[in-house]
Amino acid sequence: MVEEMKVAVVGLGMEGKMAVHSLLEYGHQIYASDLSKDIDISADGFDNRFEIDLGPHNWDKINQADAVVLSPSLWRPDMLSKIESDN
Repeated sequence: MVEEMKVAVVGLGMEGKMAVHSLLEYGHQIYASDLSKDIDISADGFDNRFEIDLGPHNWDKINQADAVVLSPSLWRPDMLSKIESDN
């Protein structure tokens, strides 16, 4: 059995939505964000099972997560430097 974790998913394109779906299936707590306010997740069947911010990212919530899933399009030094790590 997988231990429940708090996971932040940054970027809700195809990969981000797939990550949210998989993580919810395993029972994790999800915080997701995307800079675009035009993301439509209603057709994805998530049914408000996670916390989401559209527009600005909440870096406090992201850095409180046990793990961070960063969309491949966001793998840039400026984004990575905002994610704090205890390791």
